[in-house]
Amino acid sequence: PPDELETPAYAVVAADRPGGWEVREYSEFSVASTRRDRAVAASGVPIQQPSLPAAGGFQALAGYVLGGRNAEEEKMAMTTPVLSSAATGQMSFVLPSKYWGEGAEPPAPLPESGVQLGRNGGGALEQSSALACLWFGGFAGGDEVARRKEQLLEAVRGDGEWDAACGDDEDAQAASILLMQYNDPFTPPWQRRNEVALPVRRLA
Repeated sequence: PPDELETPAYAVVAADRPGGWEVREYSEFSVASTRRDRAVAASGVPIQQPSLPAAGGFQALAGYVLGGRNAEEEKMAMTTPVLSSAATGQMSFVLPSKYWGEGAEPPAPLPESGVQLGRNGGGALEQSSALACLWFGGFAGGDEVARRKEQLLEAVRGDGEWDAACGDDEDAQAASILLMQYNDPFTPPWQRRNEVALPVRRLA
């Protein structure tokens, strides 16, 4: 990730799995989430490319985190990555680390903002704190993300040491995958970092 931005802490517990993925054990982190497909609001914080997919979700989260549009009017630092779930339609920004601990109280979102706060990575760590992650560069378009998700699923299904935390149901496995994007929209393709992540468990 960009050096100056905070990112969730993890330890690599299984590196260089066949197919180029790894398993990470993540520590607790908290997020602010909203729907990806929400409309861009005229009253929201200005964004540079309001026609981009998920621009409304990005605008709402940027307003809460960066724009001080919260109960405390606190402007927080940008973090990385942005997490997206196709299954739930949610987009999440990671909160600064001072809000990750038990009992920490981030500023409350404004009632009309559509933003919710969540622990366990907003559900990312609910099934397991171990995530199988597959890195890829370029822009994370729909076809490329779908291809990378299938690549990760096939690799985990064929692995003798790790399995999907949700069990053998293929639809549930696909629904468990998250997209993690580490760069702003203006970073050139050859410098971009994206990952797909699946909660996993070690086989006995």
